[in-house]
Parts: sequence; C-alpha cells; structure tokens
Amino acid sequence: MDDQNRCMRCMGQKDSQQETCPACGFSEKDFVPEKHHLQPHTILKGQYLVGCALGEGGFGITYIGWDMFLHIPVAIKEYFPSGVVIRDQGQHTVSVFAGKDEESFLQGRSSFFREAQKVAKFDNNVGVVSVKNCFLENGTAYIIMEYISGINLGAYAELHGGKLTFTETLKLLRTPILTLEELHRASTWHRDISPENLMLTKDGKVKLIDFGSAMESDREKKTRVLMIRAGYSPVEMYSSTGEDGPYSDVYSMAATIYKLITGVTPPPATDRLDNDPLVPPSALGVKDISHAQEAALLKGMAVQVKSRYQTMEEFFDGLYGKNAPAPAPSQHQKRLLIGIAALLVLIMVGVGVLLGRGSQSVLVGLAPTEIPTDAPTEIPTALPTEAPTEAPTAIPTEAPTATPVPSAVETALRDFLNANGCAIAADEAIPADALARIGGVRLLEGNIDFTFLTDEGELEYRDSFYMNPWRRDDSQTPDVRGEALTTEMNLSDFACFPNLQYLGVWDKRVTNLDALSKLPRLTTLVLDHCGLTESDLLTIAQHAPLLTTLNISNSGITSVAALASLTKLERLMISNTGVTTLTPLANLTIRQLMTENTAIVSINELRGTRLAKCIRQWNCPIVTDGYDLLGEMPQLEEVTINGDESTDKSLVLDLSPLANAQNLVWLDVGHVGVQDINFVSRLPNLRYLLIATSNLTSMMIGEATLPENLAYIDFGGNRITSLEELHLERLQKLEYISLHANFITDFSPLEQCTATETWITDQHSPDMLMGWLGTSLREALNLPPKAFITQKMLDNVIGVTVRDGEIEWVFYEEQKNHDAWQRREREVNNWGKYIDKYSDNWSDPLFLMPNPTDADLPTMNPDLFDLSELQYFRHLHYFQLRNQQAEGTWVLPKLPIHWLILSNCGLTDADMPYITAINVDDGDRYNELYSLNLGNNAITSLSGMERLATLNVLLVQRNSISDLSPLSDLTRIHLLNISWNPAITSIEPLAQGMRETLVNLDMAGLAVDLTPVGGMENLDHLRIGDDWNSHRIALDLAPLSGLTGLKYLHVLGAKVDNVEAISSMSGLICINLQNCGLTSAKLTALNGHPLTTEINLERNFLRTLDGLDLSTLPQLKEIALDGNAISDFSMFDGTAITVYGQDWQNTAY
Repeated sequence: MDDQNRCMRCMGQKDSQQETCPACGFSEKDFVPEKHHLQPHTILKGQYLVGCALGEGGFGITYIGWDMFLHIPVAIKEYFPSGVVIRDQGQHTVSVFAGKDEESFLQGRSSFFREAQKVAKFDNNVGVVSVKNCFLENGTAYIIMEYISGINLGAYAELHGGKLTFTETLKLLRTPILTLEELHRASTWHRDISPENLMLTKDGKVKLIDFGSAMESDREKKTRVLMIRAGYSPVEMYSSTGEDGPYSDVYSMAATIYKLITGVTPPPATDRLDNDPLVPPSALGVKDISHAQEAALLKGMAVQVKSRYQTMEEFFDGLYGKNAPAPAPSQHQKRLLIGIAALLVLIMVGVGVLLGRGSQSVLVGLAPTEIPTDAPTEIPTALPTEAPTEAPTAIPTEAPTATPVPSAVETALRDFLNANGCAIAADEAIPADALARIGGVRLLEGNIDFTFLTDEGELEYRDSFYMNPWRRDDSQTPDVRGEALTTEMNLSDFACFPNLQYLGVWDKRVTNLDALSKLPRLTTLVLDHCGLTESDLLTIAQHAPLLTTLNISNSGITSVAALASLTKLERLMISNTGVTTLTPLANLTIRQLMTENTAIVSINELRGTRLAKCIRQWNCPIVTDGYDLLGEMPQLEEVTINGDESTDKSLVLDLSPLANAQNLVWLDVGHVGVQDINFVSRLPNLRYLLIATSNLTSMMIGEATLPENLAYIDFGGNRITSLEELHLERLQKLEYISLHANFITDFSPLEQCTATETWITDQHSPDMLMGWLGTSLREALNLPPKAFITQKMLDNVIGVTVRDGEIEWVFYEEQKNHDAWQRREREVNNWGKYIDKYSDNWSDPLFLMPNPTDADLPTMNPDLFDLSELQYFRHLHYFQLRNQQAEGTWVLPKLPIHWLILSNCGLTDADMPYITAINVDDGDRYNELYSLNLGNNAITSLSGMERLATLNVLLVQRNSISDLSPLSDLTRIHLLNISWNPAITSIEPLAQGMRETLVNLDMAGLAVDLTPVGGMENLDHLRIGDDWNSHRIALDLAPLSGLTGLKYLHVLGAKVDNVEAISSMSGLICINLQNCGLTSAKLTALNGHPLTTEINLERNFLRTLDGLDLSTLPQLKEIALDGNAISDFSMFDGTAITVYGQDWQNTAY
C-alpha cells in the first residue's frame, strides 16, 4: 500500500486517481500550506509521513501524520517558537531570525524535548496522551503523539448549552485529577490545564494533552519564556521569577471546573489581586454543588499560593471527600458513552482535534485565533480505512446478576469494600453492582489486593494496588523456578468479576484457564511462576484475545508460538523460561518485552520484522551472536542486559551496535563483561547509564565520552581506580552516581560533580586487581599491610620487567609530576634515559652464541600472565615479559607503551591485531611505539605491522614468518632481527622502506639472495649464516661488496662464496667468520682493513694463516682461532695482538 496516496488531512487511504478524499472531502489540489509549515508528504526520521497542519501556537506547529512502520495515524508536534525562527517555503530546516538569541532557542528546544521525555514515562497512565517518540531533525525537535478520537471539554460544554452540571464535571475530571497526582509525585507539572487541554474520547475517557506548552525554562539564565492562558494561569505564572509547582496546576484545574459548571471564564489572576471580582458558582446558578465543595473549589482558585491547596491530592479530597469511592456509572453516564461516539471525528491530538458543527469547523484545543482557515467544511463520513475503529467494550448498561463469591477471595473482598465506603454486613451477600466495580485483582505473597473501575471504565490508581505487571517496583524478574508451588489457584474463582481488566497471580499453580472466557474485558494477565505449559498458552490465547499485557515468566515453556494470535499485545514478560526463539512474535506490535534469562540464542533473527520496529523497552537475553539488531530498532528507548552470579564471568559482550540507537534513554548492563563503552559517546539522549559488576575500568571510561545529558550513573562493583576519566565537570545534569565496591583512592574529582546523591562505599586497594604483580609492587614500595596503593603511586611506575618469575620495577623519582617529566624528556629528546640499565634486553641472547642448539632455548612458564593487569599503570612506557605464557593482549593498544618485549610468551597471529594497534602514530613523535621484541613465539604473519610507522626496533626471530611485505613501508626501522624464520625465501621488501634507514640487520638461518642487503648504504651491523646445531647454509657474499660503511660483519655457519667481497668493505671494525669452511688462501680477503680491531675465525678447519698479512691490519687488537688445526702462531710474536684459542687446536682436521 502506497502511504503517499493517503489523504493529507485525515490520513485515510485514497486511490491514486482520486483527487478528493472519500472520507473527509479534502482536496489537496486546492490546498496551499503556510509558507513556514512543513510541506505535506514530508517524511521525518524515515518513518513519519507529515500531513496538513492542524494548528499553530506560540511554541509550535502540530501536524496530522502517519507512522509508516506501525501503520497508524499519529500527531506530530514541531518546536517552532513564533517570532524566533523561520523556514523558507519548500525547505525543512529551521533557522533562527537574525538578531534573535540562538542560545535561548536551543535551550527552549531542549526543554521541549525534555517535556516529551518526562511525559513518556507515564505512557501507561490512562489519563495522559501517549508520547510515542521524540527526536531532533531539521534543526528543531519533534514529538510523535497518540492518535485520539475526541472532543475537548470546552467544545463538549458548548454542545450542552455552554456548561455542565457540577456532578457530571466531577465524574469527568476524576481521572485527570488522579493522573496529575501521579505526575506531581514525579515532579512534573502540566502548566497549561484548561477545558481546551482536556480531551473527552469517544469511549468516555478524559485525557490530558499538550504538556509543557505554557512554560519553557532557561536554567542557565534563570529566566523563563511564558505563555499565559488568561483565566486559567495562576498569578505566579505571570512572573519570570515566579516559582510554579503542584499548586499551580491546582489553580488551573479549579479554574477549569469553574468554567465548565458556570459557563463563565474566570477573571485573569492578576485582576484578582486587589478587589477580587470572582463570583461564587452558587451565585451563578450552580445548584448541585455543596457548600463544602464550593469552598474547596474557591480555595483551589486562591490567588495567593499560600492560601491555596498545595497538592492535587488535597484538592481531590476537598472536592470528592477523603477516601471517596469511585461511584458506579449513572444512566446518564452510560448514555453519554454512546452519544459521544456519534459526535466525534477521528483526528489527531497534540495541539487540537477537529470537530465539525454544521458548515463550520472548530479546532478544539486551540485559542480561537489559532483556528486554521482551511479546515474542512464537512464532518468526514468514514474513518480512514486503516485507522483503529474499535472502541473498548463499555461498562454493561445493567449490573449483572450476582455470582457467588468463592471463599478464596470473599474475605479479602469484604475487607476491601468495607474500607472503601461500601458497608456490607457479614451475613449479607456482596451485591452484583459492587462486583461489577472491581477492575483489578493481585495475588502476591499471601495478600489479595483489589482496585475499582473509575466512571470512565479504567483502573483506579491506589497506593495499595501496584498497577505494573511485575512483583515490585523493579521490572527485572527474579528467578524463582526452583521454588516449589505448594498451593493452587482456580481461575474460575474470578468469574464473579464481570468487568475485571487486571488479574495478577504469583507463585501459585493455576488451574481452569478456560475460565478466562468469563472475563471479557481482561487486558492484563500475570501468571508468574504458576506452572504454565505450552498448552496453557493456547488456552490463554483462545479465551483472552484482548490482552495487551501478559506476564508468563518463571515457567517451563519453551515456545511462544501460541501467542502469535494476540494481536493487541503491547507488553510481554517471558523471563526465566526455556523459550529459544522470538520469531513467532515477529508480526506483533509489542512495545515492552522482558526476555532475560531465557534460552534464546539469537536476537538478530528479528532483523527487519515489525516487532523489531515497535519495541521501546527490552530486557534482553544474553546472546553470543551479537547485538546488531539493537542498532536497527527505531523505537528503542530502554535496554537492560543483566546476568547474575551464575553468568559466565569470561563472557564479554560487544555492545557497539547500540551506537545507532539514537533514541536510547536507559541502558542497564550487569554481571556480564563489556568489551568497551565507546558507543555511549554517540547516544545524545542517554539519561540513565548503569554498567555494574561488568569489569568496567578507568581506561575503558577514558576512551569514551559520556553524554552530557546523563542524570544517573551506576558503575558499582567494577575495576575503576580513578575518577579523572569520567570528566565529571562536563556532566552538569548528573543527579545520582554510584561508584561503590571499586578500587578508587582519590575522590577529589567529585568536587566538580553536580550529583546530589553519591554512593562510594566499600572501596578496595588497587593492588588487589593485579594478583602477584600487586604483591610485588607492595613490596617494592615497602607499604604496611593495611595501606592502600594509590593511583598516584601507580602513575609513578614507568617500567616493569617480568623475567623467569622475577619482577623488577622502574619508578620515575626525580619529579613526581608526570606531565613535567614528559615535557622535560621532550626537551632532551631522550625517552629512554631511565631504562638504560635494561638496554641489554633488546639483544637476542643467542645472537652470537657459537653452535646454538634447541637445548639453549629458554623454557616457558605455563602459568598465565594476564597483561590486562597493566592497565592501571597509566604512565607505563616500558614492559618486558620473557619466558611466560601471556594472555590479555587486548589491553596493549590502551597503554602508552614505547618499549615492549614479549619474548617466548606463546603469542600467535590472534594477538597481532592488538600489538599492531599500539600507539599508532597520531602525529606526536613522543607518543609512539619505539621498540618491539616478539622473539620466540608462534607468529606466522606480520599483517598489520605496516600500521606501526613509528617503529625503530623490531625483533621477530624464531617464529614461523614467511612474508616480509608488511614491513616494506616502515621507513624508521634501524634495528631488525628476522633470524631463524626458515619460511622466509626473500628479503626484497626490506630494500623498499629500509634501504636508507636500516643500521642493524640480523638474519641468521635465512638462505636467501643477499642482493637487497647490498643496497643498504647505512648498514652498520650484519649477522648472516646459520650455525644452529652447526648447520651451514650457502651464501654468496658478492652482493655485499658495496657495503663500504659496514662496521660489524658476523657470518656464522655458512658455505661462503665470493669471500673476496669483504676486501671492499673498508669500514669494518669486526670481522666474524665462524664455521664458514675457510681455507688459508681465502684469508687474503681480510687484508687491507685499516679500521679492523677484531677478527674471529673459529671452527674453520684452518691449518695455517699464510694468507693473512698483519701489516695491512694496523688496528687489530684481538683474533679468535678456536676450533682450527693451526700449529704455528709465530706471526703474532712481537705484536700487541691478543690471540684466543691457541690451546684449542685439533691437528686431526
């Protein structure tokens, strides 16, 4: 169906060929919208089709709209303060007029947005128009609201001669007054109550509309922008410095009642300050108001705040009498339900509702000056084809015949009725009309609680009756499946309540579910821990088809397929069950879903379904195939993912898809690890962030930017050591923060926190996070047993060496201020001056060992070393771990590491993505990974190494590497060790990036073409050959003849060709040719080296040194000749040359 073919006035479906709407007679062809209005057919957020404007007030414009996902009509309210902003015709984006205060506009927009968020929290309240969504777009804010068929009370009174009786008015306003009580308890005021903002629906209910339009707060400037409704706004609303409160709504409600019963608009509050002209209702002919009720009404309208009722509850008691029961519906009220339905036209509410009267249309809910001039002139003859047309079942016109009350509920019911004004003698049967008034029953923990139905047919709010379908205020469902069900509850016991809407049973085995057919008005059913099976679900779906809320948690069910027919279902709780998939629910429009602790293994199977597009609040199961779906749910506002003590502690969730959940307001994660919280940086509407007992660390917090709108933070039970990373000075809206049971030692950052409530108890010493590493640190610091290690102490650690089970610490001691130290080190350009004593650690211990064997390799300690323990050292620049199995390499990119040794640690290719992400060059030459030693591991690929552009030193000897191409672009390497990686067959990539920079090259064990080495003009040290187990490889030295700057040449274990190439290496200081099969004739290549001070010719089968001319080696100081067969050393007589190995000759060679 093409949504663009909908009527832009009533959202009814048209044929593509029809110009005039068959439902309302509107012709788009003749319609010219206001220039500054959004044009019809505009689409917002990819979901909402915008129709004609219904009306325009001081703060905004309201349009009729269509939700293209849910296929329902909606009202769209746009923040568009008159005289402040402008929008050119045909454009969407709003801009502030030149010369106007843009900051005030932005603050007003935020306040507009906050009002929607506040009201949305009362979504389940029958007295409030539902807010479906709110978002920012086109430079302004939008609120998507409920579709209602109705008439405002002002227009309704006009239809009845301009006024109503006091009795009827009290019946109509009972629910709105009780609703305001609930809103006031949450510190939310309406601020604009009037007959025009009270909507009477076609089924006789009265709802409050248009929250927040009367006042927008500017918190920073302490000023307010006011919109006054003369006659209804109290005197404090006229002042920019006045303090409004619950008493302000009391005044407006009292003034509304006055208008409805007298037909006279009260004088403006400012006109009543001196000589009050207000005439009491009785003097204006109101006959059905008692003296006490009139006194209560006038007290509610007292000009001075101190003389007025302070709460709506006090006002209610004054009008209705304390503990006043909900009266049974009168015959007039029953007829009213039928009559209203005949009068009304389905249209959008938000700012107003269209009501046709003869040839004139009135926009109910707007001031007369705001009536659109282009309103249709006829009442639509039909509803939009896809708009909901069913009205809830009305209260029966006659009280039903009394049904005997089962003894299981009779005693509690009598006590309830007697306590609420329905005196029934002990020997008297409970009358049928009393049973018909019962709207809700809850059975929990041995108690039976009841509530009445209001005159409007809705559940009456009572402190003693908890409306929500869960056990207590917390919506998370405790797992009680292991508790035995010792009692039964026969559902036929509730058949005596013909109008029952809410039935809740906990912890009893229920029987006779067929009796649900005797409860035709039932919309909420709770059977939590009641022994349900799949067959019971079929019975529920068959006999309670109108359910909107269903709680079947703590049961043995494994499938919800039977619930697919419950098309009206909006809230579903299946927590603590064996359900494995949600796909049977894919076509339902559930908005609140509780599925924690189920057997569901995937939620991504719901991608693209109607269900995924509707859910606003979801208690998610813990799944292992990812949470991609959460980023694709346009309505999602609240997410809870909680494990418990039995949850696998090694499980770490990737919640990054939540970065796309732009409407998210609430996130609660607990008892399960999180990979990071970077995604919260992209959630501007997030207000409540709870990540408790999830291994959250200061480092993880520091990598994210917490949203500035946060009001509530719970980071309790984590691994946080520092508060600096929270940047509390940014969170100026924070009201509550919990940091209990962490490892924090410095709470001074809380001085910048705006929260009025904090919880910081049960802190632990940070060294408890580090196992034996922490124990060693305590010893190194010489701390008393009960003393805490502070974050400052941790920040003073700049180097750690863990070698063969021994730990050494390097502290910065000259200056305690790390930032000052960093600046000083930059000045001298010498990061390493405090670790010079560890410089030998960068060499390979087998670098020049003759004839090394596997027995010379160090053994690896299999005890795991968890590198994540290093994250608490925020200034750690040097770390060495040798000969011990390592885990937790994920932490390495998060550390300011400059020198890293992980030798013989069991590393594999799986660790390389983390290693190659360490201090990737960000333009700061002092924030770089300088040296890396990964020798003696099981690495096969260097993929990703190209990212380490700042690397100067790299050791990867004794791995299983074959491809060196990832190193080809590393232009700063000056020391490279690739020895004993036998799969390497070419070193050509080294000639590309390192041709000019490489100074030290160790490539033992590689039988490769040396041509690329010959072009390395700055090479200073070179180690080639093999010699492992005395093995020799064939090498042609001819390509090296151009290395005139080479100072140290080490060839061990090689069958050398073209040894004469050494003759041209005039800069050699050390010539090391061991196990190379040299003969005396080849020694001539060593002559003519004026700088050479050391020659090593061990294990070469030499019998004489006849080819060696000492006169051409003027600087020679030492010569090693072990392992040859030389008998004559006389050539060294009279020289200063030290000869090693004269006693280690074997003449048998």
